[in-house]
Amino acid sequence: MIAVQGLHNLLRQTNQTGGSEGLDLYIVIPTIVLAVGTVVLVIVTAYYASQTRSLANQTERLATSTQQSVTQASQREQIKTSMYLWERINEKYDPIVEIGRSKGWPKDGSGLIEVPWQMLRSLFREIDFFAYLVVVDVIKDEIALSYFRFNLSGYIKVIMKHYASADTRHDLRDQYHYFNRLIKKWNIDVPDEET
Repeated sequence: MIAVQGLHNLLRQTNQTGGSEGLDLYIVIPTIVLAVGTVVLVIVTAYYASQTRSLANQTERLATSTQQSVTQASQREQIKTSMYLWERINEKYDPIVEIGRSKGWPKDGSGLIEVPWQMLRSLFREIDFFAYLVVVDVIKDEIALSYFRFNLSGYIKVIMKHYASADTRHDLRDQYHYFNRLIKKWNIDVPDEET
């Protein structure tokens, strides 16, 4: 804009002096070229600035879309991993509960049903690995965890109350550190080792 105004002033001055006699052409021609070049530069700069804004908007939309895709893929992987581990836990849990049913549950809800240590250990190894993935935030999707938190908490309560003596509870809690951390994280009410 300044360049155009300068060009306008120069032409006005040329008209006032009555032609080329008072004008130095060595100054006028480069000034005109400089003014035109400045106008072109301003127009080109404005064009590229608008292109840059457009590209920035497209990049932002692409980044948002990519983040959503990554989040959805991560959620699917977490659910897939959770389901796989849940099946493994059930494979270990179901035979233990079946022993309880075959021996008859205590009618008053108390008492202990003896099961082989290897069965409990195998189950808790699976639970401990699941707990590890939850504690270190490999599995952190709340949609997936809301289901597993409720059901796994129930499994842990039943095992610790009906299938694990005080010594067994002590051994299980001593050997499986992530299991202990999960109990604290999810605030699962399990009998203490003395009862």
